[in-house]
Amino acid sequence: MIFYHKIKKMTLSHLWDEGVIMKFYIAFVRTIALFAILMAFAVNAEENIEITHIYLDAENGSDSNSGLTSTEARKSWSGAQPLFTNNSIVHIAPGVYEFSQPYECAAGATNISFIGSGRDNTFLQPAEGAASNVFTMPYAIGITFRDMTVRHIASPTTDGAFFNGAGGKNLVVENCNFVSNSVQNGLFKLSYATNFTFSGCVFERNSCTTGGGMYLFRGS
Repeated sequence: MIFYHKIKKMTLSHLWDEGVIMKFYIAFVRTIALFAILMAFAVNAEENIEITHIYLDAENGSDSNSGLTSTEARKSWSGAQPLFTNNSIVHIAPGVYEFSQPYECAAGATNISFIGSGRDNTFLQPAEGAASNVFTMPYAIGITFRDMTVRHIASPTTDGAFFNGAGGKNLVVENCNFVSNSVQNGLFKLSYATNFTFSGCVFERNSCTTGGGMYLFRGS
């Protein structure tokens, strides 16, 4: 014996009467509200990131100072280097700053800015016999260099003698001079890097074994 069941035709009015559409509507509104709340928390968290300000002053600073205010500035690059950390701004007063050891950090350094006092006022250069690679920062995000002159790096066998940032993104270099450096495959090594910007910079009297001012490989 075959039984036939009568299927009730479900129109929008029937669905509304039975509360189906209303339930979907309430669930949709709740989802949108939850998404808005999560976005608000994310924006608020980003806005509330604590920024550490670090100060260098070759003339008036002292490496025994905290380095965390302009009146407590560190004097030397090596004295300030241990303070460099994620979400920090390094304010560099006029003067000549010599580096003796590279700044190396774990992969994924985030939001560090090095701000000089003008390309004719702030100079970064190696100390005699200094190691190559001023900055080794693989996969770094949001690194900025601004308003300084980098000069006299002599590292003809090292890729990225100033900045080795393979795999990083959002590098910004503004209003900087790179003068009289001798390197291999560029002052900047940006292999597999994305979204990097150079603006108002001058490269002059530099030499490279191969390549140029920047070593770009499979980046964008």
